[in-house]
Amino acid sequence: MQDAPPADIEVIGLTKRFGRRDPAVDDLGFRVEPGRITGFLGPNGAGKTTTLRCLLGLVAPTSGTALIGGTPYREIARPTTLVGAVLDVEGLHPARTARQHLMIRARAVGIGADGVDRTLDFVGLADAKDRRSGQFSLGMRQRLCLALALLTDPRVLILDEPANGLDPAGIAWLRTFLRGLADEGRTVLVSSHQLAEMHQTVDDVVIIDRGRLVASGPLATVVGTGGVTRVSGPALEHLAAAARNVGATVQGTSSDLVVSGLTAAQVGHLAWLLKLEIHGLSEDTPELEDVFLRLTSDRGEAP
Repeated sequence: MQDAPPADIEVIGLTKRFGRRDPAVDDLGFRVEPGRITGFLGPNGAGKTTTLRCLLGLVAPTSGTALIGGTPYREIARPTTLVGAVLDVEGLHPARTARQHLMIRARAVGIGADGVDRTLDFVGLADAKDRRSGQFSLGMRQRLCLALALLTDPRVLILDEPANGLDPAGIAWLRTFLRGLADEGRTVLVSSHQLAEMHQTVDDVVIIDRGRLVASGPLATVVGTGGVTRVSGPALEHLAAAARNVGATVQGTSSDLVVSGLTAAQVGHLAWLLKLEIHGLSEDTPELEDVFLRLTSDRGEAP
């Protein structure tokens, strides 16, 4: 990790229009903090890739700004030493080996062969460094692109669908890998459609739809604690009344209740205080996918 101070990402009033069509990104604003993994989520066509391309200076915004460490990418003196990015895996030359890909980048930024080999080992490609990338699986190409992004030890990492092509073991590796990078103080922004995996991986989420922000913040806040507790037993009328008295919403019958606003532990404690017999007690907590679909449901398409 470099000794320079951590850098954040800030998008302020970002708008991008292509011709006369509706804006691909429309007055978008959010912040990505150092030391955290932020999931950048939205349906197909929501404007995620356009936003990332604006952030990396590949597309000029119509209005607004996208800043990395307080500076637009195009104005950063040595941007590749600050930012590592993977937007796709299609730019690899199929005839070059993994090591050759990194050596070309390394020579351009003044990194020696030892740094190349360390980076390949870091992403799990040490044993495949002399294989041509055209022989790689999609998952291996993802790892090679990660190696290219990490070669300069950047403080900011921007990844678009990094889990594509990875098997379950590879996805678990990526989760641990990203957590380690964030724990070092780096800023990690990850765009993905794999919502269940994002729920296990990220600290914060930014959800957009039709180019506009629909939700952002810590995962726990966006997903919320709005789950329900299900409880069954022979006679639960007094439990229902007690739960309502402490502000919960209760539905169901005298033998099967659905309680909103109390955890399973709290409902169980009420039952114990009332000396009631219960046969079943479970808690359904919301998932990121549920929240995502609710916020973008009028599109009529899967994430």
